[in-house]
Amino acid sequence: MGQKGITVNAICPGFFASESNSPEALEQMNDLIIPKTPMGRIGEEGELDSAVVFLAANESTYVTGAVVTVDGGWTAI
Repeated sequence: MGQKGITVNAICPGFFASESNSPEALEQMNDLIIPKTPMGRIGEEGELDSAVVFLAANESTYVTGAVVTVDGGWTAI
């Protein structure tokens, strides 16, 4: 499908605060994730936006089969 201009990519987010997390779950996850994340924090609102915009932009038309990880370095260690 790439020859027809169709690209397939994935964004793999790390832990982000969201409406689906209760304050208790967020606190528990913070205690587990923050110490093991090189950036030392969870993702903040808007930090996935750049990856989404890039993959939707004309500048990424040669990007396909990519996994864009936005996780503060979690998977790097």
